[in-house]
Amino acid sequence: MMDKKYDPLQPRLNSEIEEILWLIKKNCDELIKEKNFLSRRGQARILIAHLEELVEQPEYFIDVEEGLIDDSRYWMKEGNFTNNSPLFLKEKPFDFAETTENLYFFYSNNKFSLLYKNVPFDPYYCPCLDYGFIVYTLEKLYTTQQETQVHINDNEVITNCLDEIKSSYSQQYLQTDNRYFILIDPLGVNYGLSLTVTTTNNYEEAIFIANSLTDYLPIRFLVAKQIYVFDTH
Repeated sequence: MMDKKYDPLQPRLNSEIEEILWLIKKNCDELIKEKNFLSRRGQARILIAHLEELVEQPEYFIDVEEGLIDDSRYWMKEGNFTNNSPLFLKEKPFDFAETTENLYFFYSNNKFSLLYKNVPFDPYYCPCLDYGFIVYTLEKLYTTQQETQVHINDNEVITNCLDEIKSSYSQQYLQTDNRYFILIDPLGVNYGLSLTVTTTNNYEEAIFIANSLTDYLPIRFLVAKQIYVFDTH
Protein backbone atom coordinates (compact mmCIF):
# COMPACT_ATOMS: atom_id res chain seq x y z
CA MET A 1 0.00 0.00 0.00
CA MET A 2 1.38 3.38 -0.98
CA ASP A 3 1.82 6.31 1.39
CA LYS A 4 -1.02 8.71 0.52
CA LYS A 5 -1.92 12.22 1.62
CA TYR A 6 -5.17 12.69 -0.29
CA ASP A 7 -8.23 11.02 1.21
CA PRO A 8 -11.29 11.24 -1.08
CA LEU A 9 -13.49 9.65 1.60
CA GLN A 10 -13.19 12.76 3.78
CA PRO A 11 -15.68 15.62 3.23
CA ARG A 12 -14.16 18.54 1.29
CA LEU A 13 -14.49 22.09 2.66
CA ASN A 14 -16.57 24.25 0.32
CA SER A 15 -14.06 26.76 -1.07
CA GLU A 16 -16.84 28.74 -2.78
CA ILE A 17 -17.92 30.14 0.59
CA GLU A 18 -14.80 32.30 0.85
CA GLU A 19 -15.39 33.69 -2.63
CA ILE A 20 -19.01 34.56 -1.80
CA LEU A 21 -17.93 36.24 1.46
CA TRP A 22 -15.44 38.34 -0.50
CA LEU A 23 -18.21 39.44 -2.89
CA ILE A 24 -20.47 40.31 0.07
CA LYS A 25 -17.74 42.46 1.63
CA LYS A 26 -17.04 44.13 -1.72
CA ASN A 27 -20.74 44.94 -2.23
CA CYS A 28 -21.10 46.25 1.34
CA ASP A 29 -18.17 48.61 0.79
CA GLU A 30 -19.62 49.84 -2.51
CA LEU A 31 -23.07 50.24 -0.98
CA ILE A 32 -21.75 52.39 1.88
CA LYS A 33 -19.66 54.56 -0.45
CA GLU A 34 -22.49 55.09 -2.93
CA LYS A 35 -24.23 58.51 -2.66
CA ASN A 36 -27.01 58.01 -5.19
CA PHE A 37 -30.12 56.37 -3.72
CA LEU A 38 -31.07 54.44 -6.88
CA SER A 39 -27.51 53.12 -7.16
CA ARG A 40 -27.64 52.10 -3.50
CA ARG A 41 -30.84 50.18 -4.19
CA GLY A 42 -29.11 48.37 -7.06
CA GLN A 43 -26.14 47.50 -4.86
CA ALA A 44 -28.54 46.27 -2.16
CA ARG A 45 -30.23 43.91 -4.62
CA ILE A 46 -26.82 42.50 -5.62
CA LEU A 47 -25.95 42.09 -1.92
CA ILE A 48 -29.22 40.26 -1.24
CA ALA A 49 -28.49 37.86 -4.12
CA HIS A 50 -25.05 37.05 -2.67
CA LEU A 51 -26.53 36.55 0.82
CA GLU A 52 -29.16 34.18 -0.57
CA GLU A 53 -26.44 32.26 -2.40
CA LEU A 54 -24.45 31.97 0.85
CA VAL A 55 -27.49 30.62 2.70
CA GLU A 56 -27.86 27.82 0.11
CA GLN A 57 -24.22 26.73 0.24
CA PRO A 58 -23.21 23.52 2.08
CA GLU A 59 -20.25 23.77 4.42
CA TYR A 60 -18.72 20.61 2.93
CA PHE A 61 -18.92 18.69 -0.35
CA ILE A 62 -19.25 14.90 -0.25
CA ASP A 63 -17.31 13.57 -3.26
CA VAL A 64 -17.67 9.90 -2.30
CA GLU A 65 -20.84 8.35 -0.90
CA GLU A 66 -21.82 4.93 0.40
CA GLY A 67 -23.89 2.69 -1.84
CA LEU A 68 -23.99 1.64 -5.48
CA ILE A 69 -25.35 3.35 -8.57
CA ASP A 70 -27.96 1.80 -10.85
CA ASP A 71 -25.62 0.90 -13.72
CA SER A 72 -28.30 -0.13 -16.24
CA ARG A 73 -27.69 2.96 -18.41
CA TYR A 74 -24.02 2.02 -18.78
CA TRP A 75 -24.64 -1.25 -20.62
CA MET A 76 -25.28 -1.90 -24.30
CA LYS A 77 -28.39 -3.96 -24.84
CA GLU A 78 -27.72 -7.34 -26.43
CA GLY A 79 -30.79 -7.02 -28.64
CA ASN A 80 -29.42 -3.85 -30.26
CA PHE A 81 -26.63 -5.75 -32.02
CA THR A 82 -26.97 -7.12 -35.53
CA ASN A 83 -27.00 -10.83 -36.30
CA ASN A 84 -23.29 -10.55 -37.00
CA SER A 85 -22.54 -10.00 -33.32
CA PRO A 86 -20.56 -12.45 -31.16
CA LEU A 87 -22.19 -14.87 -28.76
CA PHE A 88 -22.23 -12.86 -25.54
CA LEU A 89 -21.71 -14.46 -22.17
CA LYS A 90 -24.00 -13.67 -19.25
CA GLU A 91 -21.12 -11.87 -17.63
CA LYS A 92 -20.10 -8.23 -17.34
CA PRO A 93 -16.44 -7.16 -17.43
CA PHE A 94 -16.50 -6.10 -13.76
CA ASP A 95 -18.30 -9.11 -12.32
CA PHE A 96 -15.25 -10.99 -11.05
CA ALA A 97 -11.79 -10.14 -9.72
CA GLU A 98 -9.44 -12.03 -11.97
CA THR A 99 -6.60 -12.07 -14.46
CA THR A 100 -7.91 -13.23 -17.82
CA GLU A 101 -7.20 -13.58 -21.52
CA ASN A 102 -9.31 -14.16 -24.63
CA LEU A 103 -12.28 -12.32 -23.09
CA TYR A 104 -13.48 -9.28 -25.04
CA PHE A 105 -16.10 -6.54 -24.93
CA PHE A 106 -17.16 -3.42 -26.81
CA TYR A 107 -16.79 0.01 -25.21
CA SER A 108 -18.23 3.22 -26.61
CA ASN A 109 -19.94 6.40 -25.45
CA ASN A 110 -19.50 5.45 -21.79
CA LYS A 111 -21.21 2.09 -22.35
CA PHE A 112 -20.02 -1.53 -22.18
CA SER A 113 -21.20 -4.72 -23.81
CA LEU A 114 -21.26 -8.07 -22.07
CA LEU A 115 -18.17 -10.22 -22.42
CA TYR A 116 -17.59 -12.64 -25.26
CA LYS A 117 -14.66 -15.01 -25.80
CA ASN A 118 -12.16 -16.59 -28.17
CA VAL A 119 -12.00 -14.17 -31.14
CA PRO A 120 -12.18 -10.35 -30.98
CA PHE A 121 -14.78 -8.80 -33.30
CA ASP A 122 -13.94 -5.70 -35.31
CA PRO A 123 -16.73 -3.22 -34.45
CA TYR A 124 -16.82 -2.13 -38.09
CA TYR A 125 -18.41 -5.48 -38.96
CA CYS A 126 -20.59 -5.68 -35.84
CA PRO A 127 -22.72 -2.52 -35.66
CA CYS A 128 -24.80 -1.69 -32.61
CA LEU A 129 -27.45 0.99 -32.19
CA ASP A 130 -25.84 2.03 -28.89
CA TYR A 131 -22.53 2.92 -30.49
CA GLY A 132 -21.09 6.39 -30.15
CA PHE A 133 -18.66 8.03 -32.54
CA ILE A 134 -15.63 6.03 -31.33
CA VAL A 135 -16.04 2.30 -30.71
CA TYR A 136 -13.42 0.08 -29.08
CA THR A 137 -12.97 -3.66 -28.94
CA LEU A 138 -11.12 -4.27 -25.67
CA GLU A 139 -9.62 -7.41 -24.18
CA LYS A 140 -10.23 -7.81 -20.48
CA LEU A 141 -6.91 -8.53 -18.76
CA TYR A 142 -7.27 -7.75 -15.07
CA THR A 143 -9.78 -6.64 -12.46
CA THR A 144 -8.90 -5.60 -8.91
CA GLN A 145 -9.93 -7.62 -5.86
CA GLN A 146 -11.92 -4.94 -4.06
CA GLU A 147 -15.66 -5.11 -4.66
CA THR A 148 -17.35 -1.78 -5.24
CA GLN A 149 -18.91 -0.34 -2.07
CA VAL A 150 -19.16 3.40 -2.76
CA HIS A 151 -19.73 5.77 -5.67
CA ILE A 152 -18.00 9.01 -6.66
CA ASN A 153 -19.85 12.22 -7.49
CA ASP A 154 -17.03 14.15 -9.14
CA ASN A 155 -14.32 13.15 -11.64
CA GLU A 156 -11.96 15.42 -9.70
CA VAL A 157 -11.66 12.55 -7.21
CA ILE A 158 -10.00 10.35 -9.85
CA THR A 159 -7.79 13.22 -11.06
CA ASN A 160 -6.50 13.88 -7.54
CA CYS A 161 -5.84 10.18 -6.94
CA LEU A 162 -3.96 9.84 -10.25
CA ASP A 163 -1.81 12.89 -9.55
CA GLU A 164 -0.67 11.41 -6.24
CA ILE A 165 -0.19 7.90 -7.67
CA LYS A 166 1.94 9.10 -10.58
CA SER A 167 4.06 11.29 -8.30
CA SER A 168 4.89 8.15 -6.29
CA TYR A 169 6.41 6.22 -9.21
CA SER A 170 9.65 4.52 -8.25
CA GLN A 171 10.45 3.50 -11.82
CA GLN A 172 10.08 4.63 -15.40
CA TYR A 173 7.66 2.56 -17.42
CA LEU A 174 8.77 1.78 -20.97
CA GLN A 175 6.23 2.75 -23.60
CA THR A 176 5.02 0.11 -26.08
CA ASP A 177 2.84 0.10 -29.18
CA ASN A 178 -0.10 -1.27 -27.19
CA ARG A 179 -2.75 0.82 -25.48
CA TYR A 180 -4.27 -0.14 -22.14
CA PHE A 181 -7.42 1.31 -20.59
CA ILE A 182 -8.00 1.63 -16.85
CA LEU A 183 -11.77 1.67 -16.36
CA ILE A 184 -13.90 2.20 -13.26
CA ASP A 185 -16.83 -0.01 -12.28
CA PRO A 186 -20.09 1.75 -13.32
CA LEU A 187 -21.60 0.77 -9.97
CA GLY A 188 -19.18 3.26 -8.39
CA VAL A 189 -19.72 6.28 -10.65
CA ASN A 190 -22.59 8.75 -10.58
CA TYR A 191 -24.25 8.85 -13.99
CA GLY A 192 -22.70 11.32 -16.42
CA LEU A 193 -19.12 10.91 -15.18
CA SER A 194 -16.44 9.32 -17.34
CA LEU A 195 -15.74 5.60 -16.92
CA THR A 196 -12.27 5.92 -18.44
CA VAL A 197 -9.83 6.59 -15.62
CA THR A 198 -6.81 6.92 -17.91
CA THR A 199 -4.87 5.07 -20.61
CA THR A 200 -1.24 4.02 -20.85
CA ASN A 201 1.07 2.17 -23.24
CA ASN A 202 2.54 -0.04 -20.52
CA TYR A 203 0.76 -3.07 -19.01
CA GLU A 204 2.68 -3.02 -15.70
CA GLU A 205 1.87 0.67 -15.25
CA ALA A 206 -1.81 -0.02 -15.90
CA ILE A 207 -1.85 -2.75 -13.24
CA PHE A 208 -0.02 -0.50 -10.78
CA ILE A 209 -2.50 2.35 -11.30
CA ALA A 210 -5.55 0.08 -10.96
CA ASN A 211 -4.27 -1.50 -7.74
CA SER A 212 -3.16 1.85 -6.31
CA LEU A 213 -6.60 3.36 -6.89
CA THR A 214 -8.07 0.76 -4.53
CA ASP A 215 -5.87 2.21 -1.77
CA TYR A 216 -8.01 5.33 -2.07
CA LEU A 217 -11.42 3.99 -3.05
CA PRO A 218 -13.31 0.75 -2.28
CA ILE A 219 -14.23 0.44 -5.96
CA ARG A 220 -13.30 -2.20 -8.54
CA PHE A 221 -11.09 -1.16 -11.47
CA LEU A 222 -10.39 -2.98 -14.72
CA VAL A 223 -7.41 -3.09 -17.09
CA ALA A 224 -8.18 -3.80 -20.74
CA LYS A 225 -6.08 -3.85 -23.90
CA GLN A 226 -7.27 -2.06 -27.03
CA ILE A 227 -7.66 -4.51 -29.92
CA TYR A 228 -9.68 -2.48 -32.43
CA VAL A 229 -10.90 1.11 -32.65
CA PHE A 230 -13.53 2.25 -35.15
CA ASP A 231 -14.42 5.88 -35.88
CA THR A 232 -18.06 5.99 -37.04
CA HIS A 233 -17.87 9.56 -38.37
